[in-house]
Amino acid sequence: MKDHASGLLPAALDALDSAGLTWALLREPVPGEAADGDVDVLVEDARSAELDALLGRAGYQRLPGAGQGSHRFYLGYDAPRDEWLTLDVVTEVAFGRRLEFPTTVAADVLARRRRVGGVAALHPDDAFWHRLLHYLLDKRAVPPHGHAALTELAAGADAVGPLARLIDDLQPGGRSAPAVLELVRTADLAALGALAADVRRAWRRRDRRRVWTRVLRSRLARAHLAEPAPTDSTGRATPAWSPGHRASGVVAQDPGRRLAQGRTVAILGPDGAGKTTLAEALTRSLPLPTRLVYMGVWRDYPWDRWLRLVPGARLAARWARLTARSLESSYHRRRGRVVLLDRFTYDAALPSDDLDWRGKVTVAVTRRLARSPDAVLLLDAPAEVMYARKGEQGLTVLERDRAAYLRLVADHARATVIDATLPADRVRAHAHRALWTSLNAGEP
Repeated sequence: MKDHASGLLPAALDALDSAGLTWALLREPVPGEAADGDVDVLVEDARSAELDALLGRAGYQRLPGAGQGSHRFYLGYDAPRDEWLTLDVVTEVAFGRRLEFPTTVAADVLARRRRVGGVAALHPDDAFWHRLLHYLLDKRAVPPHGHAALTELAAGADAVGPLARLIDDLQPGGRSAPAVLELVRTADLAALGALAADVRRAWRRRDRRRVWTRVLRSRLARAHLAEPAPTDSTGRATPAWSPGHRASGVVAQDPGRRLAQGRTVAILGPDGAGKTTLAEALTRSLPLPTRLVYMGVWRDYPWDRWLRLVPGARLAARWARLTARSLESSYHRRRGRVVLLDRFTYDAALPSDDLDWRGKVTVAVTRRLARSPDAVLLLDAPAEVMYARKGEQGLTVLERDRAAYLRLVADHARATVIDATLPADRVRAHAHRALWTSLNAGEP
């Protein structure tokens, strides 16, 4: 069992222990298998309605999860360490990409859990079978880096636990649980490769209606744009919780709040400030689904020179582009994603000596059409630094634009000015903290 004595995870596990909940870690991360910062936890169903409050006080934010069965996702951020952690908390042991292969073994698995280094872990036999079924049904095959993990777990398996009995009941490919265990111990890769299809086929044959009902229900739930109100294990709506308190290393403003929607984040700065570098870094580092949307309406397209001949045509074309991109960003936001806005319409308010009266009308209309972003990140650096990086425009223009950006964001309630002369990892850490503040602040 790996060391979980530091970071965000102990706050969550201590909260579960302090409340007397029965829980266990489902899988230890395997190198090369999953993104860092994801932890799967099984908890007792009878008290699942308490999770939002408990984990909220520990500094976590509930994420949208339509169509995910009993899965509840909680996001935490440790600012001093610049680390994210996502808890995937379940009350049911189910497999498949749509969780279409459910079991009734959760209570039995929790009853057999063991404490290892202060952390509740699955019984060695259950740990082996859970990982194997995770690979076969969730991943559709055992990945190359998973064979070593399975072989190690197989040494402690005995094929007599609740998940092993499930395999005995299914008899995939005519094999019993001991026979499947022997395939892993002997590293029979060819037989393991065919086992995934055998397990799925046997499960569907045994419980076809339930499997396809769960697939359909998951797809319908995912199709809805809005997340339904939180409910308890009986399906009744849960009440709002009272405000929480500040936890060690993390901020929890309201343990009952759920992140119903994503966030739009405008990244601003003159040329050479590092907007593209930061946007690309955030798409890789953020634990939330992230989309980059180019909002620039001033870019000249090949057909724009012909539109100049028609009064109002260029304004109409820019309005159409802006409307399409605004709808795109709103869609992703409603799906719970972080939308990074490049070249936001604030750029239209920058000083320009080339604007005639038509250009000023275009600027005014553009500023009013776009929805204000939920958060603004302004990369600020001296003009000399930006010119040395990119060599575009002149020092006078860059310094003028720098001052204009600072004026633009001065009145924005959720604007963060980041020193763009810092190393890239520190700039990204400042952006992480600003986004976490926006997430904890609730809906704008």
